[in-house]
Amino acid sequence: MATPPEPARFLFAAGTANYETLPALPSVQDDLTLVTSFFHGLGYQSQVIRDPTTSRLMESLQAWADSVRRETPATGIVYLTGYSDVQDRAPYLFSAERIESSARTSLRVDALLLFLAEHLNGVQILIILDTSFAGRAVFNSGADLPRYSHPDFWILTTADATEQAQDGAFVSAFVEAAQNAIRSEERRVGKECRSRW
Repeated sequence: MATPPEPARFLFAAGTANYETLPALPSVQDDLTLVTSFFHGLGYQSQVIRDPTTSRLMESLQAWADSVRRETPATGIVYLTGYSDVQDRAPYLFSAERIESSARTSLRVDALLLFLAEHLNGVQILIILDTSFAGRAVFNSGADLPRYSHPDFWILTTADATEQAQDGAFVSAFVEAAQNAIRSEERRVGKECRSRW
């Protein structure tokens, strides 16, 4: 029996550190670099978007999703970070050109989750929302996600629906925990191999 092929691995990472109307988030650049480096070490092909406008972010994400969907099998990871807020009970991720209180220059995150669930159905996908109030996006889209998503569709948020994310707090802790888990698994597998031989 032929061994199933390893899934192609893809990472899309985007974050905004510099804004026209908000203070800079200096840790975003380091977070993007660390996330990209970590997943590159696991064999992921990376696309990184820094300080995008809303239109550039969505266009890039759509193109990335199309390319991932053409691969079979495939694993995809989406990492998004930057300022966000809730407007009229909807969570928005602010872009570099954000105008105060304008949804036109912000990305509605719950709609983004539904887009990814629909367009990447059948792909192993992990979405990491490293933004304030990220849990609101999951809450808002919860009723519709089951229509599109599947058991390999995962969402990780660094803040709940009413909580602000801490700048720079998540990525280093995530990478450290993941590296420790990988080393633990490697030790376990090594012990099993030695016991067999």
